[in-house]
Amino acid sequence: MSESKFSEQSSENFPARSFVKSSAKSSAKSFEKKNGSDDSVSAKSPAERVSFWLSSALVVSIIATVIYLWVRDRNQQPPFLEVTSSVERRGSEYYVPFKVTNSSGQTVASVQVVAELRINGVVVEEGEQQIDFLSSQEEKEGAFIFTQPVPAGDLIVRPASYQLP
Repeated sequence: MSESKFSEQSSENFPARSFVKSSAKSSAKSFEKKNGSDDSVSAKSPAERVSFWLSSALVVSIIATVIYLWVRDRNQQPPFLEVTSSVERRGSEYYVPFKVTNSSGQTVASVQVVAELRINGVVVEEGEQQIDFLSSQEEKEGAFIFTQPVPAGDLIVRPASYQLP
């Protein structure tokens, strides 16, 4: 008699066992429906499709732009700088105005321009100027001032160095 009481008590103590099984089955069915395992697949709305394609196109264009700029920067030549100058006499001094043109497709952060005045092969005067930021196809002007007679010697005005941004 005690044995039958035990079996009755054990089934009364664990009635949730059957509930757990049915709960697991129902959650598995709802999981299948949510993940599209069911035969009925819900279609995306037109707004969802349009926003997906627009965002995809935006991401692809950003990646393509980054790759293009990376490849283009690797293949660029250094900037080509041109210096033109003339001589003007003002009192006892000689002014040598010059113009620097960045004729390359690349921006330059700074350019150093030097001028040397040689008389009989000896440098008698020299000067240097720093020009900040010269974008592509841009011109900037400046002037060197010499005390020695420039027409009596050889004048060399040239870009000495440049720095990229």
